[in-house]
Amino acid sequence: MRSSFVFVTILACANSYGFCSLAVDETPAAAETSPEASTASLPVVDLGDRKAEVVPGTGSPDGRLALAWTLRPSKDTEPVDWNLLTKDREKFKDTYGDDEKYFVEILLVDYKNNKSLATLKLAESWSLPGYGHESLVARWGPEGKNGRRFAIVNCDRKWSPQDLILLSVTGDSVAQRSLLNSLDKSVQKFVAQQNKGRRAPSAKDYTVEYPIFGLPEIGRRKGFSDPITLWLPFEALIPKSKSEEAPGYAGVLNLELADTPEGPAATLEGSPIASSGEASSEDLMSVSGDARLLQADRDLNDVYGALRSRLSPAARGQLKHEQLSWLNDRNAAWDVTKGEAEEKSLETPFAAANREALRMTQERTAQLKQWSDKLKSNPQYNPIEVESWIDRADAHAKEKQYDAAVKDLQRAIELDPNNGEYYMEVGWYQLFNRKPRESIVASQKALELAPDDTVVINTNLAHAYLFDNQLEKAKAIYLENKDAKVDDHRTFSQAVLDDFKELQEAGVTHPDMENITTLLTTETKAR
Repeated sequence: MRSSFVFVTILACANSYGFCSLAVDETPAAAETSPEASTASLPVVDLGDRKAEVVPGTGSPDGRLALAWTLRPSKDTEPVDWNLLTKDREKFKDTYGDDEKYFVEILLVDYKNNKSLATLKLAESWSLPGYGHESLVARWGPEGKNGRRFAIVNCDRKWSPQDLILLSVTGDSVAQRSLLNSLDKSVQKFVAQQNKGRRAPSAKDYTVEYPIFGLPEIGRRKGFSDPITLWLPFEALIPKSKSEEAPGYAGVLNLELADTPEGPAATLEGSPIASSGEASSEDLMSVSGDARLLQADRDLNDVYGALRSRLSPAARGQLKHEQLSWLNDRNAAWDVTKGEAEEKSLETPFAAANREALRMTQERTAQLKQWSDKLKSNPQYNPIEVESWIDRADAHAKEKQYDAAVKDLQRAIELDPNNGEYYMEVGWYQLFNRKPRESIVASQKALELAPDDTVVINTNLAHAYLFDNQLEKAKAIYLENKDAKVDDHRTFSQAVLDDFKELQEAGVTHPDMENITTLLTTETKAR
């Protein structure tokens, strides 16, 4: 069975959206921070008497909650043709977008369970989001100990925010409060203080905006730093002329969030933090990366440094080259994940991309730590050389050159003889080489060295016994493990069936494969 173990350069990525510390001296280019909302077909929630379309970039990190818009016809008005929404959105917009007999409502929905939890209490009427100048953005904080999440929702129009709403959600219970007026007053007071001794611009002469689209799920100095602390960026736009505006002041509001009997509340802690110098629009949209990702990068740097100090000069150069390659892969994966999130529209793309980068960084750190630990007991160990043989083996296997793949793995085993995953791979490839006895030997060694992978290894071992005509031993392993989990998505039985299909396609068959298939599927159906 092809295991989930692939010890090759990771083909994922992470464009460095606000990441700062890196494990080598080269820094990837920054990602764009102001993408347009897609007008592609968006998820629609069926609420029974009406439907609601999910708004891009408003999903919660767990994928359950999102903002959605719906239409409510006025009295004696024709019902909405919701089928038109999924068939022809442009025609739907032309039909209902400017018709005052249909009121737009913004809902907080449980996307997974097709439920509306609350209607946002907006200060003004609303047009269809994403069709005109109106846009909705929601940024979610991490879940607190009681299961509550706070979210900040920016209801924005072309020229200024219409409303800024704080949501508090616990289960299906939702409370909300508008923060726009109180925060505007705080910013206006801040601008006046900055102009002390000079003539401050009148409040009516500038607008305040709160650019929250690119905030990370858990941020550092911007975004949610914990479940009840929000660092909210602001811009005070001072008109240069009648037709042009430019940021006059920018900074961050440190808000402490809490639930009260009157609803969620935000308390301003200290004075707003001003951006240094004259801020450009690009500076204002940039944010510090996800705090967890920043910490993960620091951890990676520490492990990288410890590993590098144990290597020979030649191996250090190899490691640096390989690490740069990994960083490029992580950057590419960041872009891919961001693009996929934009298409799916259920969460802010930056949060999804940062989470993928976090996962990759943590896996890379664990890999480098494993290498460093091996060097403690074997100072001659060269992890980059080992990995090169693993890369070769994987490339040969993809070309179905299994004998060459086994030879490459054997070179890796010579350099790292106690790695059970290498023996597990040999056991799998030897099945395609029609060498079941060699597969048995490799699989048994893998069981000895990698007990955590017993279920996966047992698929290889059972197949090898089957092809070596040791049917009783094979049957015993198949039945003993049939209910075990190979991974989060497959049972042992399903993995066996997948393996049989792959082996048969390669021309590796046995008369009793059909009997084993019947045995496993019958047992499954009986349960």
